[in-house]
Amino acid sequence: MGVARDAATDARSDAQLRAMLDELSRTKTLKLNDLDKPYFVQYSSDDADELVITASVGGLITSTHSRFRQPRVEVRIGDYKFDNTNSIYARKSRLGLFPIDDDYGALRTDLWLSTDALYKVAADQIARKRSALNEIAEPEKTTDFAHAKPVQIIEPLVALNVDQKHWEDVVRRISARFAAHPDVLESQVRLRCIETNYRVANTEGTVVRIPEELSDVAVVASGLAPDGSRVWNHQFFTELHFSQLQKEQELYKAAEAVAAETEALTKAPWAEDYTGPVLFEQEAAAELMADILADAIRLQRKPLAPPGSDNANAQIIESVWASRVGSKVTPEWLSLVDNPAEEQYQGKPLAGHYVADDEGVPAQPVTLVDKGVLKGFLFSRLPVRETAASNGHGRLPGAWG
Repeated sequence: MGVARDAATDARSDAQLRAMLDELSRTKTLKLNDLDKPYFVQYSSDDADELVITASVGGLITSTHSRFRQPRVEVRIGDYKFDNTNSIYARKSRLGLFPIDDDYGALRTDLWLSTDALYKVAADQIARKRSALNEIAEPEKTTDFAHAKPVQIIEPLVALNVDQKHWEDVVRRISARFAAHPDVLESQVRLRCIETNYRVANTEGTVVRIPEELSDVAVVASGLAPDGSRVWNHQFFTELHFSQLQKEQELYKAAEAVAAETEALTKAPWAEDYTGPVLFEQEAAAELMADILADAIRLQRKPLAPPGSDNANAQIIESVWASRVGSKVTPEWLSLVDNPAEEQYQGKPLAGHYVADDEGVPAQPVTLVDKGVLKGFLFSRLPVRETAASNGHGRLPGAWG
């Protein structure tokens, strides 16, 4: 109880969360004429502070410090079994910009207007969905929304604290290294830092505020081979926290390496055609696995549509592993576990770590493949087939995360 009280107190001291919670209380009495009442309303926002600095050959190109708040408002009417979503008539929740001032009245007014508009849209959506359902001989019986235990997680706020002028000079100096390499046709150095405070609150009682941080430096160059073809080279450095980024001297060395490698590429002979085994290592191996797994470990749900509908939303590409649970999908020596609760690996912070997903569901470890056998998938609160609940992976726009 002490933790819950502390979370509630912290939430009330946060202007955005206070506006969300008060407006959620109002939605419990929301009822218009003979329309269904909302059974679930959720507000969330990405409160972001971003700095981007780019330079080329010693000259500053851009230096932009941006503040923005990206809200999402979701209104569901009906019930968990059948609601206004998951049909070709469903529209994404409200997207736009939120006031960046902590003006309680302005924030709540914005939420009120969005909720009112989406409530009316939801009423139309569920009416059209019911009509379409009457035209389908054997409609899918999967429920529309999974229950989730409400949680309260309030973490400290993060703020962007970077000396913009100092880093403009640093990025300039790093980019100037390419001036000594005439065979490098184009080059650019970019520094990007973003500090985000993510908030989500809903009528079930979930209240979450968690920080999300990311900083990176990109060193990119290109040149021309003798035959006129373009060659590219780059180095990327990414860290969760700005303080962990490579120091200036290391970035100088990276720029020199990219420049030298680019010059070498412009003079390198064409590689001969080759057919045979290829070994992927380090970053390349990770990229390959990510590309292969992205379509395999997700399940998408086809939205309800009347017979003969040619709506593009009804065309869903199935996972290549969709019907293979319990079957062998990889060699026996390979097991795959997605554990977003892990903060570090061998002393290095993991960018995929998070406390709760975008729906406010706590992160959970999921065994996807065990000794080559497919065990499961990543799920959000959208039920797919026999899935009864989210496993804390609603992290991307759309139906899965």
